Amino acid sequence: MSANVDLVRSIHALWSRGDFDAADWAHPDVEFAIPDGPEPFAVSGAEAMGRAWREVLSAWANYRVTAEEYREVADGEVLVLTRYSAHHHRVRQPVWRHRTRKPVWR
Repeated sequence: MSANVDLVRSIHALWSRGDFDAADWAHPDVEFAIPDGPEPFAVSGAEAMGRAWREVLSAWANYRVTAEEYREVADGEVLVLTRYSAHHHRVRQPVWRHRTRKPVWR
């Protein structure tokens, strides 16, 4: 396993525990994106990433991120197949579950 995969695993370990504040791993010009889901976005910079996460998390309760598989692809990049789930603050039932392989809306 490469250092890049190890780094990405450590980031997802934080996220899986609900720690979205830690960003000491991030380069100041990090590019961060959630390219699918209800409101896709992409931002540049560690501060913008923090603002983006806070905005995403503000709408949801019990927001969970679970990495299902890590794949090292070309040029040392790491692809993570990820499961996201959450409850909307105003609705007590799950309203969105997403797997990067196939979105499922409820």
